[in-house]
Parts: sequence; C-alpha cells; structure tokens
Amino acid sequence: MAATLLAGVLLLALPFDFHNGFWTNLHHFLLQQSIETTEGDSLPATEKAAWTEAVHFYQLRFAAKDRLSLEMQTIKNAIEDHDGDATLAAAGLDAELRTAIEKAAPVYRAHWWPEHSKINAAWIAAESPLVEKYGPTIIPRLAAAYATPWPDSPIRVDVVWYGERATAYTTLLPTRTAISSADLRNVGLDGLEVLFHEASHGLTAKLRKTISERARKEAILLPRQDLWHAMLFYTTGEIVAEAVVKDVPGHVPYAMSHGLWERSWPGYPQIFEREWKPWMKGMRGFDESVQKVVDAVLAAR
Repeated sequence: MAATLLAGVLLLALPFDFHNGFWTNLHHFLLQQSIETTEGDSLPATEKAAWTEAVHFYQLRFAAKDRLSLEMQTIKNAIEDHDGDATLAAAGLDAELRTAIEKAAPVYRAHWWPEHSKINAAWIAAESPLVEKYGPTIIPRLAAAYATPWPDSPIRVDVVWYGERATAYTTLLPTRTAISSADLRNVGLDGLEVLFHEASHGLTAKLRKTISERARKEAILLPRQDLWHAMLFYTTGEIVAEAVVKDVPGHVPYAMSHGLWERSWPGYPQIFEREWKPWMKGMRGFDESVQKVVDAVLAAR
C-alpha cells in the first residue's frame, strides 16, 4: 500500500491515504459557515467584508444542496486534486466559485487554518496507529461480508475541521471520504469504525443490488430505502468490535452507542443478528441471508 507523509514521519501499509489540505478545509469550512454564519463576526472590517462575501456566495450556491449530489462531488474532487497548489487555477472550477474561495483564503489562513491544521494532524496521528493495528483484521472480514474485494489502492480520506456535529461522508467513483476532526463522535475506536464504515460505502453495490432485486421480485416497497445503510452500520460495528475485543472487550459499536438504532431503525439489529450474522459467520449464503433480512423487515412493518 502507498506511504503517507505526516509531519516528517512515513506511515506505511495504511489502507487510507490521509490528507490535511488547505483548500479542502477552506471549502468545507465555508460550507459549514454558510449554515451557521457565526465565525466571522469578530474579524477586522477589511477581512470581514471578504469573508462575508464568500460565505454569502456559499449560502446562495450550496447551503441547500446535498453533499452527495453530482455537482458537490465534482467540486470537492476537483479541489482535493489540487489541494497542494498555490491557487485553484488548474482545478477547473467556475470563475465565481474560484473567486469566492481565493478571496476568502487569506482570511482563513490568518485566523483559522493554523488551529484547524493542527487539530487535523493530531487526529491523523491518533487514528493511524489504530488503523495500522486493527486494519489487517478488519479489511478481509469486510470484503468477505460484502462479497466484494477491498480496493487495491489506499482510499483517500480528507481530514477537515468542518464543525462539531458534522460527521463523515463518502463520495464514490472514486471512493473518497471527508471526515471532521472536530466531531467528537469521530475519535478513538469510534473514529476507527467511522473510517471503515465510510470505506465500506464503496463495497455495498452487490448488497444494494440484491436488496433491490428481492424487493422488485416480490413487488414490494420497503418501509425505508436505506436498509443497506443500516446493514452497513451493523456489519462494520460487529467486525470492529470483534477486532478490538482482546484489547477493549467492552467496546460498543457506533450505532448502538450513539442511539442510531432507536432513532432510525428500531428493531433492525435484532433482525440482522438473526438473519444476516449467519452469513457473516459462514453458516449461510449471501443471497439467502439478504432475502431473509428483507422478508423479516417486511414482516415487522
């Protein structure tokens, strides 16, 4: 696997290619500010005008848009691909967007970037050893669970200071993750699980197709269209918990510790335990297990 350079230390054999880039952080911070609009209040007048203009542009252009839309994914990828450049001239952004970002850049660099970059680097330094230690156990089990090979190349992960309740998200083709270093839900073993949960988004095509085919065959509409995502939370959580059990026997998977089951998928973990886990343990076929999960979800409506 590729090597990553962090503060002069070469990190080898990681399944993730961690980045702590200025332009990607600025883009995400402006997205956050377009919703919260609080951080620029104490700036000097000359800087405040430039910053407010950029935030206002992001409000008009992006605040109501899904980060996973094709437009937002294309912009993010373009910025990431040129994160080491002095400007975004080669990123292919439209003129208005490039102007807004580059006008805000000196303000961000002076007032927020030093602290954000430091926090990001500390997050990478804390999570990398966990990935290195447990990744070799987790990766083959995830690949087996989704009946899909793990990527040959490290998955790009952009670590961004994006807000205290702004969790990670992943775009596909190629699989890339952005994760907030400021979100306390993304630290320690929870951070480890979030990383592998996000990476697993790139492994779920077969699972999603099998769920859809079962529903279409029976001419049924599932109560929620994100059954695959619930299964992803369960699968990654179980595999990570088993990987760390010798060191942290009481580790509770993310979805349980953060109340996701109760809020979004009540009763689903019991279905997965009964109908999906046999596949994970090698006691039943993939298609049969997915079919039984779909049937159990429908029966519980």
